[in-house]
Amino acid sequence: MNLNSTNPDDLVELRLVVLAKHAPGVQATVQRYLDSIDATAPTGSYTPPFGSSDGPKDAWDLPDWEDTDDDVAAMHWLVNDLSDNQLDVLHGVVSEPGSPTNLLVANAGYPEGTTASPVFRAIGSRFRRVGRRPLWIGGDKTADGQALGVTSNPIAVRLFRDAVTARADRTVSAATSTPGDAVDTWRQVLEVVELTGHDRNLLKAFRAFPNNSATAGMLAEHLGFDAHGGANLAMGRLGRRLADGLAIVDPDYATSTRPDGSTMWWHVVATGEVREDNLFWWTLRPELDAAAAAV
Repeated sequence: MNLNSTNPDDLVELRLVVLAKHAPGVQATVQRYLDSIDATAPTGSYTPPFGSSDGPKDAWDLPDWEDTDDDVAAMHWLVNDLSDNQLDVLHGVVSEPGSPTNLLVANAGYPEGTTASPVFRAIGSRFRRVGRRPLWIGGDKTADGQALGVTSNPIAVRLFRDAVTARADRTVSAATSTPGDAVDTWRQVLEVVELTGHDRNLLKAFRAFPNNSATAGMLAEHLGFDAHGGANLAMGRLGRRLADGLAIVDPDYATSTRPDGSTMWWHVVATGEVREDNLFWWTLRPELDAAAAAV
């Protein structure tokens, strides 16, 4: 193993010796990591220039986001560095301006009783590290915490939307490379995984919308949930259950993970993208839909 090159773009040789039974899993893990640093994404060589405590006392005194290659790379790094829950909180701010902090945290799947302040401090630290202003602005205080608005800077919103889409695309790309997308495989999965009534209702909810595409808010309203967090939880539960079934049917199957090691369970059920309305849209996997409709 030679890692002594002074040129970061040089190729280096890495050799691993593992048991044969572990080789497929190791290969899949390495591929997911390579996907996460794909040179086609504007995040590959970016390193945040500051620490989480650098800059002015008020993070909103930091420079605003601009339409530059550096800021594109910074936003991609920031989005990829957030955990699932943190990204859900920030996405809630952007997609549903005026939401109170406690509701944003609850809808993102944090345990009951989690206070909003440390969550937003952790997210805010990423903005300090890249030296750019946070995307939210303060508003009125409510019984559920402070209502947060979203920045009026359209460039910042667009950079965030594009970075979220790129993160989802990399996750979905890794997921769809597995044999789990074949209709026959899904039929086998559904023979070992018994769908609950809630699971079937979720699948039916997708079918109620054109092209089987919907946002979490649309699904939540269709299913009678009070907020979009209910749909997020339903997708997570179904995704975990189906992933367990895929692992039984195909021993080489592995869910794709983000650079921080976390799993986005919804991608087992659907593909996803942030559209021009700044909302994140799920599209039910057609192979899963076809297999589920037959059982």
